[in-house]
Amino acid sequence: MKKMFIVLLPFVNALLLTGCGGGDSPPAALPGPPMTPTPGTSSLYIGYYTESPDADKEDPTPGILYAFLPDDSTPFSGEFFFSYAGCVGSTDTGLLDGLRMNGGSGDSISGTWSGDVDGNIHSGAFSGNALADGIFTGIWTRNGGSQQFRFGKVPFVCHYTFAGRGNFTLYPVDSGTLPIDVDLTDPAMPVFTFDLSNLATWYNLNVFDADCLAAGGGVSTCLMWYLRQTTSGGPTTVTYGMGGSAAQPLQGANHVVTVMSSDANGAVQDYGSSAFSGP
Repeated sequence: MKKMFIVLLPFVNALLLTGCGGGDSPPAALPGPPMTPTPGTSSLYIGYYTESPDADKEDPTPGILYAFLPDDSTPFSGEFFFSYAGCVGSTDTGLLDGLRMNGGSGDSISGTWSGDVDGNIHSGAFSGNALADGIFTGIWTRNGGSQQFRFGKVPFVCHYTFAGRGNFTLYPVDSGTLPIDVDLTDPAMPVFTFDLSNLATWYNLNVFDADCLAAGGGVSTCLMWYLRQTTSGGPTTVTYGMGGSAAQPLQGANHVVTVMSSDANGAVQDYGSSAFSGP
């Protein structure tokens, strides 16, 4: 058994990948809760990370990440969690400490991350630069480089590679390469429609309570529903709560849906997000 998917993940300001037990990761302090963004001075960004194929030849795995980036040159903190649950079936999470710098030399973000994956603390760094339309792209690295993990005994063995580096892309909400239509005829069960690449072999759909994220709630509290589904691409329609995880009742005013697809080699084919109002 290789990586066990749970769907999604992010980087709040955040990047990375996951795994399970053991290993010789450098010691690091368990991170605290994410910092609540200051209203009016930060904006929600959501995107995806990838594992570099040459750093993880076994099972390169992309995932979703989110971040509240400040408007000016100030520090920020955030959270990410991995797109698969590791070998013990838990939700593996991590936090980061970052700094946005914008001025005459350009607009960039950089910092460090630290996360608990299957009870082991991993850490590393990330850096990126702003492109057109406020999109940020960059790289992340893991202290100690790539590492293989194995958990359990034959015939119940879980194994995977935690890549030592990869890339990330962060978009403002309501942008990306994949338009998502949200039908709110029944506000308690919105219907999401999108047109996937024919190269896609699976996709992750996630619904977040945006107000909860803005209050510093974190993914463990603010993820309302997720679905991971195999696909052959093309037009796709998904109804909230049908399949996937147990759906939480939509509450509050503001929500965000994200969709990210990948091919059989772990390369991202589609990504998009759309904000919508709750019931």
